[in-house]
Amino acid sequence: MEIKVTLSNQLKMLVDLIVITILFLILLFLVNSANLNWGCLLLILYFFIFFLPVLLLHINYLKENKDDIFILKSNRIVRKSSLRTSEYSVEEIKGIVLFMNGSRGTVNGTLAFSSYYYAKIELLDGSSFVITSLCSTKINKILQNSFPSVKIKTEKIFYPMIDQ
Repeated sequence: MEIKVTLSNQLKMLVDLIVITILFLILLFLVNSANLNWGCLLLILYFFIFFLPVLLLHINYLKENKDDIFILKSNRIVRKSSLRTSEYSVEEIKGIVLFMNGSRGTVNGTLAFSSYYYAKIELLDGSSFVITSLCSTKINKILQNSFPSVKIKTEKIFYPMIDQ
């Protein structure tokens, strides 16, 4: 199976923000016709609570995986980037850690960035690499099915930004 960052995957990740934006614009139209001050306050709140966090995560994830193609074979991960190609066998993988928001996958995803998450593949030599949800919205299931013998741990964090 081959996974990579595509326009389709990016749009899937932005669906929550698009829906919230449409609802916000309707609310803004209704409030703005009554009072301009409330409309400005809602616009500022929308920017800081919904738009900016999604924008920062999206850019962070895009920088991490925009040129990468991951090919998941049975017991192997091939990572192709613009500079090099690396292949890792299941014996070289120490573990996989999924970093995701606590409300991801629940019926009530609390914020627009709740669907963003990433998998950190830790190797025995101490190095690691990341596969983000911009490559596939189901990387957790793909990795579980491809590597059943590797321990997969889930870390619930509020804002799953990738540390550089």
